[in-house]
Amino acid sequence: MNHLQKNYRLRTAVLSMVFLFLVQTLSGQNPGGIVQTGAPIVVADEIAIVSGTVNPEGVSANISVEYGTTQSLGSTVNTIPSTSSANTDVAVSAQLPGLSPGTTYYYRVKSTNVQGDGFGQIKSFTTLAADTDGDGVLNALDLDDDNDGITDEEEAFGFVDTGTSFTQGSGTGTITGTLANVTGSITFNIQHTGSPNSANGGIGNSSQFFNNGTEVAGAMNTTGVAATFAFTPQGTTTLSDLEEVIIDISWLSSNETIVFNQPLTDFQTKANATATLSADGLTVTVSSGNNTVTSGFTAKLRDPYTNPLTLNARTAAGTDTYTIKVSARVLDFRDTDGDGLPDAFEIDSD
Repeated sequence: MNHLQKNYRLRTAVLSMVFLFLVQTLSGQNPGGIVQTGAPIVVADEIAIVSGTVNPEGVSANISVEYGTTQSLGSTVNTIPSTSSANTDVAVSAQLPGLSPGTTYYYRVKSTNVQGDGFGQIKSFTTLAADTDGDGVLNALDLDDDNDGITDEEEAFGFVDTGTSFTQGSGTGTITGTLANVTGSITFNIQHTGSPNSANGGIGNSSQFFNNGTEVAGAMNTTGVAATFAFTPQGTTTLSDLEEVIIDISWLSSNETIVFNQPLTDFQTKANATATLSADGLTVTVSSGNNTVTSGFTAKLRDPYTNPLTLNARTAAGTDTYTIKVSARVLDFRDTDGDGLPDAFEIDSD
């Protein structure tokens, strides 16, 4: 290679680096996005579940957790969700398998996109001892690890209400996200289809999600506006893992009607609404409401759940918006006091 060729290749490489720097600087984007490592959700003797947030800044990113017994880390596991191109904070979690009891582990969240890698802070936790209650029987063989008189089978796992985590498409009319238990053993991809922001005559915030993706705004008019929630099971998950699907609707006004495609049960109105459920369980008629968070109702879908859930909302007032939360009861770790220790390992779980 002669001098001119070497000089040309050097100049090309420098220009490429400058171009990438300018793209990242002018767009305000960081390699991997904005990454934060969160606290452990669950810590047991041989397993831990950790959390974090990633804002991919609109660039598709692969998300994982690095962990190990030193700050050099060394092991990697994908998070739930494992990819995102959102332009807002996305909550992620990961189960760290094959841990040793009574050992300190270090971990951080990692996000990778075309611009490079982004990392959260390195944090740590210490797994529980192999014999939590010190009775000489290892947890793996002990039927009551915390010696509280309630067997591990009774208190370790149970059905827990789990909400949606919508992460992409806010305001566009097609919103996607997940509904998953803490361990990730039960995971659904969810798609909500409704009216985009502009379809509501500029009133309200139709199809936007908020409160960390747990709540979605829907539109209504005099002829009716449809919205759907579709659950797509992932891996070994099936629709039967949705033990109960729970509906929570707020911000309703007087003379509004919502019609569902499958019957409701356990119907309860909120403090500032008067509403009735039809005999077939499909139609909710609101005779009075004051358009507040306590003006609405809660209900459950009758088993078995049918995919997708569809509703059609009408108002006599021209146009209006409401909010809806959809959650489900799924099998999960029980952590009654929310301190990150499963009830099975904790003597004082409340």
